[in-house]
Amino acid sequence: MILNADVVVAGGGHAGCAAAITLSGSGKTVVLLRRAFTDKGLPETLSPAAVPILVQLGLNREQIDCAFPRLNARLSQWGRGSFQSIDMLPNSHAPLLLGKSELDAQLISAVRRSSCQIVEIERIEAALISDDGILVRSRTANGAICLVRAQAAIEATGRSSSLARQFGVRRKIHDSLVSFWISGETWGALSHATLTATVGDGWIFFAPNDPGRGSIGYFTAGSRLRKKPSAASIAKRALSIPDLAACIEFKGWCGSAVTTCNSTMSALNQPYGDGWIACGDALQTLDPLASSGNFLALRQGLDAANVLSSIDRHERMDRLRKYCGDAREDFETVLSRRSRFYGTSEQLRTATM
Repeated sequence: MILNADVVVAGGGHAGCAAAITLSGSGKTVVLLRRAFTDKGLPETLSPAAVPILVQLGLNREQIDCAFPRLNARLSQWGRGSFQSIDMLPNSHAPLLLGKSELDAQLISAVRRSSCQIVEIERIEAALISDDGILVRSRTANGAICLVRAQAAIEATGRSSSLARQFGVRRKIHDSLVSFWISGETWGALSHATLTATVGDGWIFFAPNDPGRGSIGYFTAGSRLRKKPSAASIAKRALSIPDLAACIEFKGWCGSAVTTCNSTMSALNQPYGDGWIACGDALQTLDPLASSGNFLALRQGLDAANVLSSIDRHERMDRLRKYCGDAREDFETVLSRRSRFYGTSEQLRTATM
């Protein structure tokens, strides 16, 4: 299968969908290479600043409000500090609780309503930059070869940055953070609230899922681990936090499966190249406690598309410089916040973007 397009978008997550919809709306012919993935069902939050972007991309405001409830409180305790509770009522400016798979489904539905062509793939096998543009070869879900010829490309493949790797671009990893997740029944005050608290060798994060259920994530440095923690050991750490212990039963959480997630902060060594530009998790992965991560992915997908939509060469370069500057500032801001939150004494390393 050989396809021709103005732009090929590699990656069908939040950033990729935002880019594809925006490019199609500007009159560009777009092919979206979307890799099937399994949603782990872990809780995430979305900054309320993302809602206008979702509406701009064609999502229905009422469906957003119905599918993603607002948090009404955020509890936290860092180190030896006192427990803090932030009330978010009225919650018009409170983060939304995802359903990431539901948000993905709404975004893909919006892509299908545009003129963009979607190709379900297993992996990207090769990519070539030439005077004629960019050629991307991928393996489709049914095992066939798909070749896409395009004038430009958007790298939105997520943490793997599989398109950029084909161009020889590497990632800089800033830590060895890993998280382990368990789920179970919950009740009481945390039904619409998140909780974060330091434990001896990391921290615990709690968020509600479906009514009457929640998930607990245990975050720690992967470089210090000797083995994968059990559900019982994670639940035991959670019980050391009084506000969380009052809402869960130890025995019920011990039988949970343990899901492992790579939670490192990382950044692509260069955000763009000849004919391509990166966005979202492909460009940078943020601290998992930064609720702005999904918002930045959506905004960067839209902004990257606007860069490539520019017809005038000088205007495109101006937009590209602003895009890169904004991305660098966002990443360094999160690094600075992480240093303050976790009390790290190491010198902040400037993101090479």
